[in-house]
Amino acid sequence: MFLVHSLICFHSLFFMSLLFLSHFHIFITYFFYFSIFSYFLYFIHSFFFLINILFLSLYFILLFLHLVLLSAFLSFFLSVSFCLGLVGWFCVWAELQVACQSAVSQEQVEGMLSENDALRTNLAALEQIQTVKTQELNLLREQNLALNAELQQRHTEQESFLAQKDDLNSQLQESNRANSRLLEQLTELGLEKDKLQQELEEARKTADKRKVMLDELAIEMAEEKSRHKEELSDVRLQHEKEVLSIRARYEKELRGLHEEKNRTEEEIRSQLRDERARTKELESLQPYVEELKAQVQSMEGTKGWFERRLKEAEVLCVYSHLSLQSIVRDGNFLTGMQKEREELNNTISKLKQEIKDTVDGQRILEKKGSSALKDLKRQLHLERKRADKLQERLQEILTNTKTRTGLEELVLSEINSPSRTQQTGDSSSISSFSYREIMKDGASAPSTNKSNTSSPQSQRPADLSDDEVSELFQRLAEVQQEKWMLEEKVKHLEVSCASMADDICKKTAIIETYVMDSRRGGAVAHGAQGERGGLSSVLRDLVKPGDENLREMNKKLQNMLEEQLTKNMHLQKISKIRLE
Repeated sequence: MFLVHSLICFHSLFFMSLLFLSHFHIFITYFFYFSIFSYFLYFIHSFFFLINILFLSLYFILLFLHLVLLSAFLSFFLSVSFCLGLVGWFCVWAELQVACQSAVSQEQVEGMLSENDALRTNLAALEQIQTVKTQELNLLREQNLALNAELQQRHTEQESFLAQKDDLNSQLQESNRANSRLLEQLTELGLEKDKLQQELEEARKTADKRKVMLDELAIEMAEEKSRHKEELSDVRLQHEKEVLSIRARYEKELRGLHEEKNRTEEEIRSQLRDERARTKELESLQPYVEELKAQVQSMEGTKGWFERRLKEAEVLCVYSHLSLQSIVRDGNFLTGMQKEREELNNTISKLKQEIKDTVDGQRILEKKGSSALKDLKRQLHLERKRADKLQERLQEILTNTKTRTGLEELVLSEINSPSRTQQTGDSSSISSFSYREIMKDGASAPSTNKSNTSSPQSQRPADLSDDEVSELFQRLAEVQQEKWMLEEKVKHLEVSCASMADDICKKTAIIETYVMDSRRGGAVAHGAQGERGGLSSVLRDLVKPGDENLREMNKKLQNMLEEQLTKNMHLQKISKIRLE
C-alpha cells in the first residue's frame, strides 16, 4: 500500500513538472506570438495547474492521514486524484501536440512573413521600376513627337530640295543651251576674226601702196610749189589791196554803229529811269507787254540769224583757209586758182552784204525800240491821268471812317505780305511812298468832317456802294501787281539787249582768236601769212578797247537779271503755295 502511495506521489510530482513546463512554454509562446488561441490554451493550462496543485496538496494531506488513520475514505480520494492525474497527463499530452503544431504553424507563419517581406521589397522595387519605366515611356513619347516633327521637317525639306533640284535641272538645261549658243557664237566669231585678219592684211598692203603713191605726190608737189610762188605773190598783193579797202569800210561802219549804240543805250537808260519814276500806278498794260514779248522773240530770231550768219562766216573763213592751202598745194592748176579766186571774191561780197544786212537789222531794231518806248510813254501819260482820277476818287471814298480803316487794313496786309516784302527795292519803296501820301490826304480829309457827321453811312457818296469800294481796292492791288510785273519785264528786256550785245562781242572775239590761231600755222608760205595778218588786223579792229566798259555794264546787267529772276522764282513759289 505504501508503494502504491509512493508511486502515486511520484506520478503527481512528475505531472506537476510537466504542467509547469507546458505552462512556461505556453507563456513564452503567448508573449512572443500573441493570438486568441494561445491565450485560450494558457488559460486552460493554468486552470488545470491549479487543480493539480490542489489535489496534490490534498494528496499529501491524505497520505499523512492514511499513514496515521489508514482509512478507506481516503483511498477513495486517492483513486480520484489518480484519475485526475491521468486526465491531467492526457491534457499535457494534448497540449504538447498542440504546442508542436503551433511551433510548426509558427514556422510557417515566419516563413510567410519572410515571404511577405520579400514580396513587399519586390513590390517596392517593382513600383520603382514601374516609375522608371513610366518616365522612360514619357521620354520616349516626347522623343517620338520630336522625331515626328523632325520627320515632317525633313519631308518638307525633301520637297523643297526636290523643287530646287528641278529648278537646278532646268537652269542646267538652260545653261547648257546657252553654252551651246555661246560655242556657236564663238565659232562664228572665230570665222569673222579670220576674215577680218585677211581684210587687215589686204588693207595693210593697200596702205603701203598708198604711202608709196603719197611720197611720189609729195615730191611732185614740192616741185610744183617752187614753180608757182611767183604767181601766188601777185594774187596775194591783189588780195591785200582788197582787204585793206574792206577794212577801211568796216572800220567806218563799226565806229558809226558803236556811236549809235552808245547813244541809244544812254537814251534808253534815261528813258527807263523816267519810266520807273512814272510807272508807279499803271493799271493794265498786258497787250503792250505781249507786243514787247513778240518783239523780243523777233529780236531773238534775228539774234539766231546773226549767229547763223557768223557761223557761216567762220565756215567761210575756214573754207578760205583751206582754199589757200589747196592753192599752195595745187599750184600747177592755174585754172583752178582763178576759180577759187572768183569764189573768194564772191564770199567777200557776200560777207559785205551780210554785214550791211546786220547793220540795217540793228537800225531797224533800234527804230522799233524807240517806237515802243514812245508808245510806252504815251501809255504812261494816259495811265498817270487815270491814276490821278483814281486818287481823287479814293480821297472821296476815304472821307468815310469805315472805308478808311478797311483801306488801311487792306494796304497794310498787302505791305506786310511776304510777296511784297521780297520785291525789288525800287518798286516797294515807290508804292509805299505813294500810298502813304494818299493815306495822309485821306486822314486829313475825314478829320475835318468828323464833327459835322453823325453816322458813317451819311458820309459815303451816293454813287458808290460797298461792292464798288471792294472792287476798287482789288483793282488797286491788281494795278500794283501789274506795275511790278511790267517793271520786271522792262528789266528783263534791258538784260536781254545787253546779253545780245555781249554775244556779238564774244563772237567777234572768237573770230579774232580763230584768225590768230590760223596765223600761227607754219605750213603756209610768207605771202599767205601776210594775207592772214591783214584779215586778223581787220577783225581785231572790230573789237575796240573802248568796248571793255560795255562788257562791264553787260556783266552788271546780267547780275541784276539773275537776282531778279531768283526773286521772281521765289515769288512764284509763294503764290503757288497760297493758291494751294
